[in-house]
Amino acid sequence: LHKAIRRQRQMCIRDSCEVEIALYTVQGELLSVFPKKEMRPGQYRESITIDPSLFRHYILRLVVNGKIYGEKI
Repeated sequence: LHKAIRRQRQMCIRDSCEVEIALYTVQGELLSVFPKKEMRPGQYRESITIDPSLFRHYILRLVVNGKIYGEKI
């Protein structure tokens, strides 16, 4: 029996920006999109709950002012 796991990521925003977060399978299937947020400079902590019984790894995609960043989690 697998339990959902909460993954936390910390972000340091230096300038005001628009941030969108999305979660994908490693095969590229979109699982969820979190609404775009206007963020001001500062430290932020975001939590995402994932189910390890469905997939072993996920891709976390951040779009910050149109620039794309990704991380395997």
